[in-house]
Amino acid sequence: MSFNLLERAILICSRYNEKPVADYDPRLAGICSYIAENIDRPLSLEVIADHARLSVSRLSHLFQDRYGCSIMSWRDDLRMQLACRILKMTDAPVKQVAIRVGYANPLHFSKMFRKRMGLSPSRYRDEQA
Repeated sequence: MSFNLLERAILICSRYNEKPVADYDPRLAGICSYIAENIDRPLSLEVIADHARLSVSRLSHLFQDRYGCSIMSWRDDLRMQLACRILKMTDAPVKQVAIRVGYANPLHFSKMFRKRMGLSPSRYRDEQA
């Protein structure tokens, strides 16, 4: 599943990408891969920047300039896309889905899901069935 998630991460990056391909930055591609491979972990901006060997400020500016959104917003979009996929394809409890996409608190996950998707995870699953 991680390979499919990595492919989705690259597709999401390209969706946000408004710059020409000549501006390709392998550091940012590596960051997208790192986030996708560790989507179930509570990665902070500091941890991501440390992995990239960049300052938080520099990484934030590079990512924002390249993709037009913050790293954390991009990560949250990726989490929600994965959550939607899990909800559609499995009967896993919402608590388990929350943990699989990096939320330790299922209530916080449900709140964030509702905010981004417009309905609760359970209702989303029911409507997708």
